[in-house]
Formats: sequence, C-alpha cells, structure tokens
Amino acid sequence: MQFDSYRLWMLPHYAKVFVGLFTTLMLCVCFWASWIFYLENGRVEESNLPAHVIDQPSITGQTSEQEGEPEQDIEEILTDSSAVMAPIWDETHRGEEQRLDSADLMLKMQEQEKRAENQQREADRPPLRENIGLAHTHINGQSLLFFALGLIFLFTSVSPKIKTAMVSTFGLAVILHNIGLSGRGFSPVFDDILAISGVLILFSIVYMALMIFAELAKGPHESK
Repeated sequence: MQFDSYRLWMLPHYAKVFVGLFTTLMLCVCFWASWIFYLENGRVEESNLPAHVIDQPSITGQTSEQEGEPEQDIEEILTDSSAVMAPIWDETHRGEEQRLDSADLMLKMQEQEKRAENQQREADRPPLRENIGLAHTHINGQSLLFFALGLIFLFTSVSPKIKTAMVSTFGLAVILHNIGLSGRGFSPVFDDILAISGVLILFSIVYMALMIFAELAKGPHESK
C-alpha cells in the first residue's frame, strides 16, 4: 500500500483512543497558552482602570490630590514674581540668585520626565540572555509539537495542497515566534512578530486537531 492509502480511520480502536487523547492534549496546549497571554497582556489591572470605574472614592480622591500637587506647585511658582532659582556657585555668578524663567522651568521639567521615561524603559526591558533562554525552551517544545501533530495530520483525508500549506505555516510560524521572542522588548517589530506568529501557531494546531478528529470519526463507508 502507498503512503496516501493509509488513513486514521483504519486504525484499531485503541490506536484511535490514543490519537484522540493526544490531539485533545494539543488543544489543551492552545487553551493554556491563550490563558497565559490573557493574564500577561489582556487583563486590565485595577490601577489602570479609569477613575469613574473604581468604586473607592477615598482612593480616587487621594490619587487625584497627589497628581494635582506638582501642577499646583508649578502654577504657584510661575505666578510668584519674586520666585528665584537656586544660586549658581561659580566664578562668574558667585552664588547670586538667578531670576526664574518659566521657559527654563518647563524645559527642566521636560528633561526630568524624559530621563524618568528612559530609566523606566530600560528597567522594563528584559535582558537578552533571558529572551534567548526562553526562546530556546519554546522552540524545543514547539518543534516536538510540530513533528507529532504534523505526522498524524499527514494521515488525514485533507488534500495534499492544504497539507503542504498547513505544515509550512506551522513550521515557519515556530521559527518566527522564536525570533520575536529573542528580541522581545527591544523593538515593537519583534513584539508584532511574536503576536502574529503566536496566532498562526494556535490556528495551525486547532485546524489540524479538528481535521484529525473528523478523520477518526469516519468509517470505511465514508472514506471514499
């Protein structure tokens, strides 16, 4: 018999049970992967909720008061004609007080905000070594999933063109996913690659699983 002559419906009962359970486990992989993604990126933390959504007036009032303090200080300084900057101790000024200029004050504030944003961005960026290690772990598991599920998928009644397209999509998505994982946090491009390839991997697994279940449900009279 040729390779194309073998189909999953020809398997004995115990083999069908094994293949069916394995395919179910693959769907569980998709479910838990989606759950992890939701917990990390999709869930909205209480601290990020709009003020009108939070049902705790005391907390909201305290936050608003704290956020308004810097603005109030700035307005008070700008409206005070006698406000001065700290003296500069050098040979030219010799500790003389410098008149406060609103443009200089705003410029200093912008520089501080930009410096704080850069420091926060550096702190939030994961180290490259961590990304590479995570990608290595993922590509090991995903390659095993690709081989095992793809091999079973080859014995379905799906047309050869669709089989080629699906296994190619699955394999390329695994490679792109780990490229994106390696550069995660360093550029938005890697984050986009990671998200798109992740969706393609989940789609490939779900499609292959459904076709396998459909093939296992067939009988000899439905094989033609």
